[in-house]
Amino acid sequence: MSNQLAEILSDHLQADCNNTIRVQSNSLRLKKSAGSANKFVFSLEDIIQKFGSIDHLLAALPQKGFTDKVKFTLVKIYISNNKTSYHTVKEITRDLTEKIMETNPVTQTHQAPPIPQQNVFGLGSLAAPELISKMVEAERGKDYKQRAEKSEEELKNAHSKIRILEEKNSSLELKIATVKEHAEIQRQKDALDKKSFLDTETGSTIIETLAGLIPKGIEAFANKQAPVQMQTPLAGPGPQVSEIKKTVIHKVQAQNFSDKQTGMLNYILDNWQQDFIEPIMELIKKREDNVN
Repeated sequence: MSNQLAEILSDHLQADCNNTIRVQSNSLRLKKSAGSANKFVFSLEDIIQKFGSIDHLLAALPQKGFTDKVKFTLVKIYISNNKTSYHTVKEITRDLTEKIMETNPVTQTHQAPPIPQQNVFGLGSLAAPELISKMVEAERGKDYKQRAEKSEEELKNAHSKIRILEEKNSSLELKIATVKEHAEIQRQKDALDKKSFLDTETGSTIIETLAGLIPKGIEAFANKQAPVQMQTPLAGPGPQVSEIKKTVIHKVQAQNFSDKQTGMLNYILDNWQQDFIEPIMELIKKREDNVN
């Protein structure tokens, strides 16, 4: 039991230089010498300086009257703006009566064990303050080494995560580039699908036909030319036909006006809408301007 308690106290005190312990048994409280700051809390350095080690502390407590229901309070000290506050981390209660028998069953003296001059660190005989400082540095050095090893492992894990994220980012960038390329291809395809009928070979033929047909018909109408004799008379009497219509009919009935041209002209008449006719008229105007 004492070994387990010593290990718990040692782990707490070595974890941080601001970690301390309190020891109390009923109304009895372990305290430092008069004039010491924070006289009821003991750091690792305080324990080594006063008792030599944590094991020696536990051995000395029963001799000081700490026997039944001894409460060890693990405390962390916070200092800010010259104010000290205490945070209780954990409380442990133990019965140390048996420790008295184990330590000194015959004399049960109340003297604390002396600070050993020969130490396990191979430092030879040192003065007490220097020995205490070396022991504290050694124990804290172990803790720093463990923290450094843990930090190194965390750093490796972080590098591994960064590498995975970079690979995912490269994959996403490739996918985005592919999507953009497909979108551009689709845009070009849609543009071709929407290509105006007038841009095709058939549309160009219609424009050439209209360019030679409509202006002459308009000119004939404007000059009020006489009716043109038809090669084939129209069937039966009907509504009065304007001069421009007669001119167009005459051209359609001419032998040199093919069925293909007639079909194109019929297509225009069937699809006569503002948005369809305006481009045709523009092209005709440009052609006439070039001729003139």
